[in-house]
Amino acid sequence: MDVCLLGVRGEFTNATGHGVNRYMHYLYENLDSMKPKNVKIIKREVGTIPYLHSMFTIAARSMMHDFSMYDIVHLLDIRLISYARYGQAISITTVHDFRPLTTKELDADMYRSVHGLADLHLVRTPAIKAALNSDYLIANSTQTKEEAVSLGFERRKVFVTNLGVDQRFFKKKVGRRTKSKLFKVGYVGGVQKAKNPIFAVKAFRSIKGYDMSMELWGLGSGPAREALTRAIGPDRRIKFLGLVPEDRKVEIYDTFDVFVFPSLYEGFGIPIIEAQARGVPVIIYKNGMIPKEVAKYCMKADDEDHMAQLITNIKENGYNDRDRRRAVQYARGFTWERMAKQTVDVYRLAYKEQGRR
Repeated sequence: MDVCLLGVRGEFTNATGHGVNRYMHYLYENLDSMKPKNVKIIKREVGTIPYLHSMFTIAARSMMHDFSMYDIVHLLDIRLISYARYGQAISITTVHDFRPLTTKELDADMYRSVHGLADLHLVRTPAIKAALNSDYLIANSTQTKEEAVSLGFERRKVFVTNLGVDQRFFKKKVGRRTKSKLFKVGYVGGVQKAKNPIFAVKAFRSIKGYDMSMELWGLGSGPAREALTRAIGPDRRIKFLGLVPEDRKVEIYDTFDVFVFPSLYEGFGIPIIEAQARGVPVIIYKNGMIPKEVAKYCMKADDEDHMAQLITNIKENGYNDRDRRRAVQYARGFTWERMAKQTVDVYRLAYKEQGRR
């Protein structure tokens, strides 16, 4: 069985902090090292085209590529592409979420401009619809699978392969955390509306005292960044530090006494399990759409005041050791190796179902 992993050149990297790129990198790395029996993995990186949106790149390049030598073509992210161009190959697409089709209201601000509307109707929506024309889907969470089914895709042809945590998060044993003079609340993620960092900032600012601090790590610019700056205001306890360096990520998580992640929507939510793998308690927003398998051992805040109460309780009473051990053990079960093995199972099932034994 010859399987083509299809992506754009430069995307198979774990250096960007982007969850999709990490997925592409670790899937290929693990499949390549596993060397599954009777399965040949070929990574196909198509070149970029100047001034052309990356969503269109694969579609344009595919017109000039012969896929007839492959049994399966696995597109690793939603793109605009005609699956008929795969010839007789089985088409599998990995879907990380179905935004904006299922949660357009979360990004309403983005779609008020001419550019935003063009992006929605000419790029993103057609790309999602193209994915729904594939033979099989791989979803990164049960939530994404249910979205696919709600959009009309056949349930039995959608498979869940959860994302993973890098092995470096597992190397150091996690025990009782040493109490510091300065209690630190941490956040790692974007600043856009759907990530909802202002919720966490408001919760933190409502807590008085200079024996605590807050660090926000992530990318952000434009109106969303300006809104976050206004929310932080004159509170010098809060620092926005930009993109978290990959080589310092474990070290940074280890400085947090509590991790807050009030996202309104996540296809998966890697930062949650990264923090839990390091033994850090995680508080999410109760009404946020976060996959149930990721949210299982999180504390859930009803509103900003409740998040402030949860933070204060951890500050004053610590994090229960039994709860910490359970969360650590659970989070460390999300491995890229497991994800790769489950993906091979999908390949074998699809190959068998299509009568290519």
